[in-house]
Amino acid sequence: MENKKVKVTVNGKEKEMSYEEIILEAAKQSGMSPYSIATKIIQEVGSKGSESVSGTYSGYEGYYNFYNYAASDGGSPIAKGLEYAKNGTSSMTQEKKNELLIPWNDQYKAIVGGAKLLANSYTNAGQNTAYFYKWDVVGDKILKSGQSQSISSSKCFRHQYMTNIQDPTSQTSKLYNTYVNANIINEKLNFVIPVYNNMPKTNKLPSNITEESGTMYYMIGTGVRVRSTPSISGNILATMNTLDEKVMVLQRKCTNADGYDWDKVKLSSGVEGYIASKYLAPCEEEKTAKIDGNNIKAIPNITAKQMANELGITSYEVTKDGKKIANTEKIGTGYKLKDIKNNKEYTLVVLGDVNGDAYIDSDDLLVIKMALLETTKLNETKNKAADITKDGNVDSDDLLQLKRFLLDQIKINI
Repeated sequence: MENKKVKVTVNGKEKEMSYEEIILEAAKQSGMSPYSIATKIIQEVGSKGSESVSGTYSGYEGYYNFYNYAASDGGSPIAKGLEYAKNGTSSMTQEKKNELLIPWNDQYKAIVGGAKLLANSYTNAGQNTAYFYKWDVVGDKILKSGQSQSISSSKCFRHQYMTNIQDPTSQTSKLYNTYVNANIINEKLNFVIPVYNNMPKTNKLPSNITEESGTMYYMIGTGVRVRSTPSISGNILATMNTLDEKVMVLQRKCTNADGYDWDKVKLSSGVEGYIASKYLAPCEEEKTAKIDGNNIKAIPNITAKQMANELGITSYEVTKDGKKIANTEKIGTGYKLKDIKNNKEYTLVVLGDVNGDAYIDSDDLLVIKMALLETTKLNETKNKAADITKDGNVDSDDLLQLKRFLLDQIKINI
């Protein structure tokens, strides 16, 4: 679609338009973001297109459906979607067809009309994020800041756009990359996030690989390439775009090449190949804190109470510079925990919190950079906090991992 122009009919007149111009017009008429429209199209028909938009599908030549609207599972989804593009629905009035530019017999009508359909049916009805398109949990109106609404179960879970449960994750990943490439990731963005009660701490993706199959590991990065040989020059067999996807490690650290240790793995698809070891973490129960000699190591952003509960310490106090902090406060590197019952004291090490302010941010990146440039020296406790990879050294790998954590690409584990 990039830099490609097509002949279309707009208001009864033939003209030539680029896909970029069509998507911008679709955004203007529907009120949707042009980035969202482009991301939705790529998600539905792929970066190289599909038969839904070829205009050559047998029986539906000259018709297009860029959003796969009405292409429900079972039978022939493409034919169902193109039937909608050609005729709409039996209950649809001619006025409604005109509004949605049906039939979608050129790219302009399909993209603009489809965007208006999505906006009217979903976005403007309250389902104004990719997540809500899939999970109908918002009732029937878009809430503004400070507003709330009570929703009966009869108004939830009945109006979903797609069956693919990973569609929202995939779309947001594409949208994020689009924002980065367009250099607008630092612009003001508005996030709409549902908050559920009684959610578990973690929830891993399902897989047909089981623990009985071998040693199990989770992906801790996105866009990770599985290669045919343990080298960055090896052929790419697959690209792993989802955090926490489970793989089976056939051979751990089988070789070192191009500056990486490499693991031989098997994917749930059956593909066998090689992944850099740094992108894998063992499938074990995640801990938020653990005792390590005279230190307590902890993951970022946990409170004193969460740490104590993890360690089973019932009588304690946590101090910062000699002053006691509340149980609900986040802990930081250099804080002290006194186990009153056992009369022991520990120094806290929060991985990533190198400067000891209980927050992980760009200031911590700067401290590590200065340490690598030898313009500052880290004490023993801060050095342990900077060792994100837990290999006993503070180096560029730790700097990279902290950057990826701040971009929400990986988790920091103990």
